[in-house]
Amino acid sequence: MNIELIIGAAIVVLLISMYFKHRSKPVDMNHKAPNVHNVVSKTPNGPAKVEAAKPAKKVTKKKATKKAAKVDLDSMSKNDLLAHAKANGVKANASMNKAAILAAIKG
Repeated sequence: MNIELIIGAAIVVLLISMYFKHRSKPVDMNHKAPNVHNVVSKTPNGPAKVEAAKPAKKVTKKKATKKAAKVDLDSMSKNDLLAHAKANGVKANASMNKAAILAAIKG
């Protein structure tokens, strides 16, 4: 009978603690936390305003023109030719000889 009294007392203590923990608290409507009670809408109420559609602007793209400067390729060194090929998007590498690089650039 001793154990039944201990278990019963524990259940009563548990129920009382749960009551005080979960009892309803009054709601403070003047608090500063953002919730549905104190949110102020910045949009006007009523029907939406409809604006007339603006005509689309015509966009014209300018064609890219390559202005090839006259460069004396024959007088350039191999390193200069490699740099020129790289700048103009021509596939050339250091394992190629000067004549091959010139042919790649010209043709």
